[in-house]
Amino acid sequence: MKINVTYDGAKKMTNIFTSLSNRELVKVEDINTIIETTEAYKIWLNALEPLIPKQEYLYVWNSIINGSEYNGRLENIYKRFKLILQDTSSLDINLNYVQKIDYSKIEKLVSLYLPEDTDIKLNLHFIVDGFNGGTIIGMNNYTQCITMLYPDNFYSFGIYGMAHEFHHIGSRYWRSKDKKRMELINRNNFISLVIILVGSILDEGSAVYFFDNQVDNEVMKIVGSKIMGKEQYEKITSIHSEERLKVADRIAELDLFLRQLFKEGGNIDTLRNKVHTYTFMQGIKPSLDKLIGEEMVGTIDKVFGKEKVLQCIVNLKYFLTYYNKAAIELNKIQFSQELITLWESAWETVK
Repeated sequence: MKINVTYDGAKKMTNIFTSLSNRELVKVEDINTIIETTEAYKIWLNALEPLIPKQEYLYVWNSIINGSEYNGRLENIYKRFKLILQDTSSLDINLNYVQKIDYSKIEKLVSLYLPEDTDIKLNLHFIVDGFNGGTIIGMNNYTQCITMLYPDNFYSFGIYGMAHEFHHIGSRYWRSKDKKRMELINRNNFISLVIILVGSILDEGSAVYFFDNQVDNEVMKIVGSKIMGKEQYEKITSIHSEERLKVADRIAELDLFLRQLFKEGGNIDTLRNKVHTYTFMQGIKPSLDKLIGEEMVGTIDKVFGKEKVLQCIVNLKYFLTYYNKAAIELNKIQFSQELITLWESAWETVK
């Protein structure tokens, strides 16, 4: 694994925020020039279209520059831009921090939780924005992480946050090499939806379990409170804690849904939309693939060790089976035998 890093986008946008904070002249055309000429922003906006349309993004900037209100579809970005303007010194601190990181340490950290012969090269483009903490860009080993209002003592948060995203790329590397998995996905049928959903649960679950749980909670509290506001952060934290207590119910619901998919029990487009509900946050609740995945990966790791999880990353077909065996050992909720039979039979249909 090798990480190549660029900071050009982050530097240019940090200068924009600093100029605005100092009441210097900034024009929307300046923003447009940055996003059209900087590789990081071109990759980012292209990947997130139509979620973040370029013209709407520029309209947000127009509101920020002119000090006018904005309540459109990119309102969260607008609000975070306003937060950044209240403390542009944090951008300088953060930019200085990420330029001093020894990325070879992250390479070694991520390698601990991927199969030994994972062969990937990562391109990490830093930008400043208010959309997300870190976003995977495409299948071509591009990663884009966003610098926002992190304090200068966010070492563990920053390192493990980036490791989380890099782990996704490592998982994608093995997904592309799992020929049986790819053949089932390419059938574009009900079983394909099962494979996509279970794969997402493993992918997100392993990244959360191996990296998010190593983040210093006090650092995360500082970061979260600064980005979201203390009240909102505490509300989200409380809801996420409550949802973790319901994980057994969510696994039981997943069991029913996967069996429904195997039996082609409904309109495929409707069921495809339901699959998507597992992979996105519902309001401020954690996404179900993260919630369920963390529980499943943790259960396998506690009983059989990390190597069994890595074996699942290489060969997805083992995931539900290993989880059930580990769940029996820990007296946790298991998937029904009917589902396990359907799951194992699906893999037998591929040469």
